Amino acid sequence: MSALVPHADLAPFLVSAALAGPLADVDHPASMYGRFIPLPGVILGSKEGLRAWTPSFGFRDGHGGRVGREILPKVILWHRAQTHSLGAAAIAAAATALLCWLFFRQALLPVTLGVCVGYLSHLALDLINISPIMLWWPFSRKTAHIRWPRIRVGSPWEWLVTAALALGMAGDGVMRLLRL
Repeated sequence: MSALVPHADLAPFLVSAALAGPLADVDHPASMYGRFIPLPGVILGSKEGLRAWTPSFGFRDGHGGRVGREILPKVILWHRAQTHSLGAAAIAAAATALLCWLFFRQALLPVTLGVCVGYLSHLALDLINISPIMLWWPFSRKTAHIRWPRIRVGSPWEWLVTAALALGMAGDGVMRLLRL
């Protein structure tokens, strides 16, 4: 990363990567960003059919239904579908680049690169979860996941992998700062 992100641009890169990491989960009404979006959340359960998502329902992935967000009448972005794809990552990077070009040109490269790294790291980690993701959207609606290791969302293994990656990134940043 040091060849792509100079020392002076490390802070905007790390902040944008950290903020973009959870962005793929915007389709889930209970996610970090999803709870602030006023569009209605929906659940397609195994028995009850389509109904509105409410925080009291406590839906968790892998327990008999699908959760998503209704962006237009009868147009639903399902969780782990369109927003969990390389196409959505490209859209997020392009939107970031455009906003930076218009308002913060000096931060164009580190912020856009940070969004790419954050978003793609989310997709990479979701590939090892039990539930597959629609990685190749909009070119294909097929889902993908790595068969081993298969880590459940919210399990201690997920936290361990995430913490190890975060410590590795933080350690790299600290080592680069010390090499001034």
